[in-house]
Amino acid sequence: MRYYEIRDPYYALIPAKCKDDAISLYVEEIADGEYEELKTNIKQIAEIEAFIKFANALKDEFKTIGKTIDEFYHAHILLIDGSLR
Repeated sequence: MRYYEIRDPYYALIPAKCKDDAISLYVEEIADGEYEELKTNIKQIAEIEAFIKFANALKDEFKTIGKTIDEFYHAHILLIDGSLR
């Protein structure tokens, strides 16, 4: 699995097999068709960097490292822009 970070138009951290899968998921679930911008606004990040961002953002939600790890490996979108909630 690879991890992709998108900062604009909305922040997201997405695990996917490839960049195209990450873009498809982002367009489908988050950005409603804002596809062209994504090609320049998406970057692959290391698994450890993705995990640290995920764990820091959700540190109050998951009380154990085991639960955090489990959620990290089973979520289809790890993080999304807070303005979309």
